[in-house]
Amino acid sequence: MAFIEGEFVRWRIFPVIVFWTTAGFAGPVSAVFPAMNGSLPADTGNNPSVLTVEGSAPVISWISFSARSFDTGHLSSAILLLPVKSVRNRGLCGVHALMTPVNVPEHAVRAKDLHYDDLPIVATTIDSSFADGMVLLNITDQVRARAFFGVLIRSMGTLSATFRSRTGVPSPAVICVRETAGMPRSGRWFTGRERPDPSLGRAGDFYTQPVRGVVYRKAAASWDSVLTLTPPPPAPVVAPKPKKSKAKSNPKTLPKHGTT
Repeated sequence: MAFIEGEFVRWRIFPVIVFWTTAGFAGPVSAVFPAMNGSLPADTGNNPSVLTVEGSAPVISWISFSARSFDTGHLSSAILLLPVKSVRNRGLCGVHALMTPVNVPEHAVRAKDLHYDDLPIVATTIDSSFADGMVLLNITDQVRARAFFGVLIRSMGTLSATFRSRTGVPSPAVICVRETAGMPRSGRWFTGRERPDPSLGRAGDFYTQPVRGVVYRKAAASWDSVLTLTPPPPAPVVAPKPKKSKAKSNPKTLPKHGTT
């Protein structure tokens, strides 16, 4: 099979999408999860369980990340994973880079707060075969430049689909791979509904299984689970302790014993 740089290719033997990038993959693997996300018009309240993309409405979705969350030291590659939940109507999907951070609370985000590049990172046709699947994008250059703030996802025609939000399993995430001496290098990512077949890929390749939210890495002859796409629970909000009122004391003098 031929790999086409920068495009998505259907693998006819395994139910996977193959993404090719010229960047190498090696070393420890970590995930950065979104800071906020939502859909516009916002009619699902704070932190919706799914992100909707609808061409006829139109409805768009956005996902923001904190640029400070990325450690760019020895970064070999950064891959954005966008889990697809369902596809009602087939169509062209555009994924655009946010050009500035989202600086308002999640529930208050409006279209005017989303500044994005008119030229999409990728425009790809999504159909029912993507349901419970994954869209993978190489954003290594943006992360290295500390210029990745998130994405805006929209229909470029007839697409009607939902993506999983930051509270879903799997959650959208950026997978960061760091260079480590002696580790095998590769440039291929796979995604599929089943566990990866041992005969698939070569040492250093990666595989995502969206239905379980697991990312695997190919060792010499087997696939090893390296992380799960489940974001950590939010830190509990500790309410400030109420200040004690400083009431003026008014002590009473007790009468001496034997007196009235």
